[in-house]
Amino acid sequence: MTPGRGIDRFGLSGRARAMYAGGRGNATARRWVRRWNRVFKLGLFPRRWVVLEVAGRRTGRVIRTPVGMADVTDQWYLVSMLGECNWVWNVRAAGGQAVLRRRRPRTVRLVEVPVNERAPVIKRYVEKVPGGRPHIPVDRHQSVEAFQAVAADHPVFRVLDTAPVDRRPAVDEPARVGPMPLPSRLDGGQAQAMKTTTAAKIFLSQRRIAVTGVSRTPKDHGANVVYRRLRDRGYEVVPVNPHADAVEGDPCYADLRAIPDGVDAVVIATRPEHALETVKECLDLGIDKAWMHRGPGAGSVSPEATALGRQHGMLVIDGGCPCMFAPTSDPGHRVMRSVLTLTGAVPRTV
Repeated sequence: MTPGRGIDRFGLSGRARAMYAGGRGNATARRWVRRWNRVFKLGLFPRRWVVLEVAGRRTGRVIRTPVGMADVTDQWYLVSMLGECNWVWNVRAAGGQAVLRRRRPRTVRLVEVPVNERAPVIKRYVEKVPGGRPHIPVDRHQSVEAFQAVAADHPVFRVLDTAPVDRRPAVDEPARVGPMPLPSRLDGGQAQAMKTTTAAKIFLSQRRIAVTGVSRTPKDHGANVVYRRLRDRGYEVVPVNPHADAVEGDPCYADLRAIPDGVDAVVIATRPEHALETVKECLDLGIDKAWMHRGPGAGSVSPEATALGRQHGMLVIDGGCPCMFAPTSDPGHRVMRSVLTLTGAVPRTV
């Protein structure tokens, strides 16, 4: 894929597709891979153009692939223009561990995006990466809804910073296309730790969030404080309490299954012994982000629930609360976060 323009204007789309005819890059594709790897490593083009380095699932050697990234609301993504292909399989096999190289290596964790969240990213990718257009059969000027029709065919990965990894001798290889059995979850509990600040940013980028454990007699109850803060900051927030019909003037639901249209993420603010059941419910419903509330006390953190969620690829933040992190923080909670980070109540990584 090249950062040049006018690929359709000069009739090159057919040639680009022909380079991968039969499910594997031909000699021309391999030459372009080697050339763009050298160019992208130098950082001569804008920062969306990088070299992806990931360990091969069979040989263990690091495979280099030149890629163009898509940026949506200050978050970078990788999109597979060829659909299921070699670098996608290698990323999954590596638990998302990879390196993006542009002048200097950047160690990252790649987290696969659910199909129903891919369309805006794929549209942005087609807008900004001309080399991907011959392989994605939707015009870049069409609506996001049009891209939803092809979302299942093109894996998308969110790019998150993480800790350094060991390096091994690398080889250049073009993408290979074809069927392969896929895991139901990306991480399988083997992913590297992520900074809590990064995890909080991901969690708070969701717009529809449930809060369990909200009380009918609010006062300064932790769950209610979080609920009001999210609501006041413009989130679509849903209270969950099996013993209440309404909380804070809003309709309340007995459990996550009862919420119409579901939610994107869950703040768990019940007693710790109830957290495991909530995480199991999240897994059943396909909710992959949970935050177990914790202040100075024991809070809602359950090690068993945390382990179960992470084992199945969930993003689980086991401590602190959304009021401690931007964009929903306040000065008092930020001071509390600093203190509780020292005590361990707010984890440094998740």
